[in-house]
Amino acid sequence: MKLFDMMREQPILRGALIAPSVVVLIFCFFNLTAVIDQNAAVARLSLGVVNLDEGVPATAAEPLRIADQALAAIRPQLPLRTATFPDEATATAALSRGELVAVLVFPPDFSALVVAGDTANARVINTDHLSVLETQIGHTLPGQLQGALSLVVLGARAQLAAQRAPAAIISVAPPAAAPAAPLPRGAVPAVPVPLVTVTPLDAPRPEAAPAPIAPGTATAGAPAQPVRVTSISLYSASPVLVQAPFVMSFASWMGALIGSVLLFLGSRPLLRDGHVGSVLLARTLIPLFASVVAGLVAVLVVASLTGNWTNFWALWAFRWLVTAAAMTIVTAMFSLFSFAALLLAVPLVFYQALAGGMLAPPAAAPQWVAWLGRLPVHDATVGLRTLLIGGPEGTVPWVPVSYLLVGAMVTGWIGTLMWSRRR
Repeated sequence: MKLFDMMREQPILRGALIAPSVVVLIFCFFNLTAVIDQNAAVARLSLGVVNLDEGVPATAAEPLRIADQALAAIRPQLPLRTATFPDEATATAALSRGELVAVLVFPPDFSALVVAGDTANARVINTDHLSVLETQIGHTLPGQLQGALSLVVLGARAQLAAQRAPAAIISVAPPAAAPAAPLPRGAVPAVPVPLVTVTPLDAPRPEAAPAPIAPGTATAGAPAQPVRVTSISLYSASPVLVQAPFVMSFASWMGALIGSVLLFLGSRPLLRDGHVGSVLLARTLIPLFASVVAGLVAVLVVASLTGNWTNFWALWAFRWLVTAAAMTIVTAMFSLFSFAALLLAVPLVFYQALAGGMLAPPAAAPQWVAWLGRLPVHDATVGLRTLLIGGPEGTVPWVPVSYLLVGAMVTGWIGTLMWSRRR
């Protein structure tokens, strides 16, 4: 009987009895429904294309633009969408805003180099200031596109040689090969292009490897590499900095959850004894003061590991603001719903990274996480990446997060006052 009396008098003991079951329910349900479909996530991404290819003269009225033929052959097999831009500056601006995963640029002399038998050059502009998945794909694309474009160029050269293109281009076919049907002058056939695949996150970034030469095809005096795709990073960062936004944010929210639980348990007896003012003061000021040190610790660890001390003070101030808002939000939940707040607080802490677009774009998050998009979690992620890695100006959401902090404070006051009248 003594045990039952203790549990009746101490609510925390009742919480210890049911907490394991609640945690199992939350984690089993949410983790099994929060699996990101990588193929679906990639399908929502876009590759920017800037085609500056001026082409070469042809018998037709229009010049022959091999870049157009290459894009027509590659687009159907790309796992992500493509968006066309008139110039590199416009496409780079879209990449900086996070609307693209990378930008493929064809220079003006692309067709001329192909016809002349020289190595044709293209560029892929990628960036490290987006989500982990987008960064990974952006660094995988150059090598994959180089192989695909090389196959297209080899097919184009073979057709041009068969149509008695410039004498520098020779088609060498195996004796047993059947002659290809003649095509109109300047036509470039569509050839099989390998799919662009996504390598594991921990795999080394692929270097642009020489493209394979199609059997039976050779070009007199031409290099073995038909197309070279070079990679340029708009915002470059170390692997630690790429992962830092997710780690810092998750640590902040986890610390906010633990701190809020302790704050709720510590202030609850005071509320029962009628010290409403003291409870309001504690639940308001402790999150603000605790976040100062928590934000400093996070920034110091990241800066020490990466050697990147740029924007140190702004990053510390922003981490303080976000951590204070996180702890105040969770504290407000406990002030309103008591221990039942765990049913909301735990999913919020563990799955805000999905809505925030840290591991993958927000569009890849499950539908049940969409409600978190009402909070400026994605804006906070963009601002954090901007301060850590770089990004467009004006993307640090100081004002929205400040409004969220104030709103959570007011909500916590309302919940505290409501419970004070029930004692």
